[in-house]
Amino acid sequence: MKKILATILIVSSILFSTPAVALAQVELPFGGYVTVPIFCTCSFNWWILYAPFYPAPTVASLVYTQYASIPYAYQTSLIPAPLPTSWQLGKYIPGPQTCFIGVLPLCVPIPSLGVITRVGASFPGFTP
Repeated sequence: MKKILATILIVSSILFSTPAVALAQVELPFGGYVTVPIFCTCSFNWWILYAPFYPAPTVASLVYTQYASIPYAYQTSLIPAPLPTSWQLGKYIPGPQTCFIGVLPLCVPIPSLGVITRVGASFPGFTP
């Protein structure tokens, strides 16, 4: 009796199981000139306005979160990421609104394209 129940359990778990679907975040490339960095007072990260913003020649904003946004080599001590008048290249995850400005409990979100995951910067004032 136990063997029959075990066999039924194994067969049904194989037949009715569904394959796992990977839900990975898609990182998109970006590049641009830092024009306005604003500190987000409620979420403790930086909202950065880029003009021009690449891949589309437009104005756009992204959010830089310290310890979550990974700087490329030699960027940690030399150049902080939200420094104005620097060019930046990197990758970002589109979607989440993570910059909140105000005084607790009255914080409002500031719209952005997404969150920076990796970033590298030029020296300030450098123009190619």
